[in-house]
Amino acid sequence: MNSPIEIHFLATVDTLTLNESTTFVIGNQCGYSGYDHEFILDSLNHPTGVRLYPAADFKIGEIIQLILTGNVQFPASPGFTGFAWSFTAETRNGSANFSS
Repeated sequence: MNSPIEIHFLATVDTLTLNESTTFVIGNQCGYSGYDHEFILDSLNHPTGVRLYPAADFKIGEIIQLILTGNVQFPASPGFTGFAWSFTAETRNGSANFSS
């Protein structure tokens, strides 16, 4: 699976603090994945989210963990201490079982 991951924030994020040393994507089967990213902007061009494009494809049923460290900064909301969450990769349609 090679879908992007979107993270939305309630406040404007300091884009210089959102990078591969503060944001981690880890799969329980593929391990750490580097990523490309693009920022999601609100109607006033403030960065209020990020879209991550993991370098590795995740496997169906793989548990993916995302970690934001406390070094991610929100200028209007100081005091962010970090956050982590996980989800399971799955398909919307079909079994994802392929044969050659």
